Amino acid sequence: MALFFFIEEVKKTMCSTCPQCDSKSYKRNGYTRHGKQNHRCLDCGRQFSLEPDEFVTIDHNELLTNIIAEEQP
Repeated sequence: MALFFFIEEVKKTMCSTCPQCDSKSYKRNGYTRHGKQNHRCLDCGRQFSLEPDEFVTIDHNELLTNIIAEEQP
């Protein structure tokens, strides 16, 4: 259960911006050919996909390790 809350917290702290203009205004725009969610910036029109792995910081990694260790019997 703690792992679910951790994942939700990471999603909230993801700094989701357009890689070209750093705008936070974007909308979903279908899927890439690899099945990832595609987004389109509403300011500059660039298409991009968000990579959740890029947003996990060292602090999140340590917290996740602690949560997993606590849940194991």
